[in-house]
Amino acid sequence: MGEKIALVTDSLSDLIPEIVEKYKVTVVPISIHFGSESFKDRVDITDEEFFERLKTSDVMPKTSQPTPNDFEKVYKELLEENDHVISLHISNKLSGTVQSAFMARQDFPEEQQGRIHVIDTLTGAMGEGLIVNAAGESIEKGSMVDEVLSRIKRAIDTSGIIWIPGSLKYLQKNGRIGGASALIGSILNIKPLIGCKESVYTVEKIRGLKNAVPKFIDYMKKKISPATKIVACIINNNMPKEAAELERAVKDNFNVTKMFHSGMGAGIGSHIGPDSFGVAWYAAE
Repeated sequence: MGEKIALVTDSLSDLIPEIVEKYKVTVVPISIHFGSESFKDRVDITDEEFFERLKTSDVMPKTSQPTPNDFEKVYKELLEENDHVISLHISNKLSGTVQSAFMARQDFPEEQQGRIHVIDTLTGAMGEGLIVNAAGESIEKGSMVDEVLSRIKRAIDTSGIIWIPGSLKYLQKNGRIGGASALIGSILNIKPLIGCKESVYTVEKIRGLKNAVPKFIDYMKKKISPATKIVACIINNNMPKEAAELERAVKDNFNVTKMFHSGMGAGIGSHIGPDSFGVAWYAAE
């Protein structure tokens, strides 16, 4: 009889229902604040409702991480029926969520602490979500916890995520870029190709969306060897034409064993706005 292993993540993973349901993943929500109003992400407010508010709100939303108590409740419940809990979270350079999870773990007796495995995925959005998928696949095969943890490490080491915002407006509103940069970018139709590994960074600046997809592929080719099989996810928030073009290019240029589709949730969406497209991946086994 194999070990019973439960998976936990945070809602910043943008985890799609297909993966949540297949591997019975517990998703701990972040909180979203519009002024004095607060919502639990994907519990009190859907992604669609969030972006509608984002478009019409006078105030920019803020987000806050789950509390250690939020995680403690989840871990306590899952340990009653499982041998181990693996808790996978957004990069600690983007959110304090993983620190809350570590603090919750420390409140358990030493024996139980050894059964709770808190992991920083070094990424976010469906980059993080795909790491959860890799863990679920390994558990489904009957792997012991050490094997699952090794699989997670390999997935993290080979993972990547890049995307483009449809507008610079929200990056400016959040102070990520200055007003002058936003104005010049809009006039010249320049968009940043954004990546995330530990922290968010600009891969390069692209003039015109028609030039975007080749830039995605060029970057991915630097990260993925020709012989490598990948699991990928196309991210589409209100940019279906561009996302479909990107999906075709990824399938044409790489050996994709599984392709998921997702949107971008409130966590990243609060910074880049309601329109974006991109791709996440990790090496298949």
